[in-house]
Amino acid sequence: MHDDDIFLSFTARAKVQELLDDGSISPKERDDFLIAARAFHVQGTLYALKWLPIHDPILKQAGVLTVLLKSKFSFHCVVWLVDRFKSYLHLTSMNMLETTFAPYQLLKLDLFCFVV
Repeated sequence: MHDDDIFLSFTARAKVQELLDDGSISPKERDDFLIAARAFHVQGTLYALKWLPIHDPILKQAGVLTVLLKSKFSFHCVVWLVDRFKSYLHLTSMNMLETTFAPYQLLKLDLFCFVV
């Protein structure tokens, strides 16, 4: 990834460009800032990978709730989640849930408008 593609807020990116354009910073200082921004993102990611529960089974099963990934999961994942949270859910019929899940899983994504 090129340093120009590093995530910065629109305001921050505009300010850096403004400072560069008016001569307040040099191209080297701009590049140093982008290198520091990259390092910030890398360190944030490393911290998240170390401390967040990314291998938690709940997160793995919850992918069934992601519209773009739904076809990669079976109803077994739904059952697992329901069993895990049964004290919070008051389902009277797993058959009704399965009947609802099937159309959801087969739903065509072109029915949605995604902004990229």
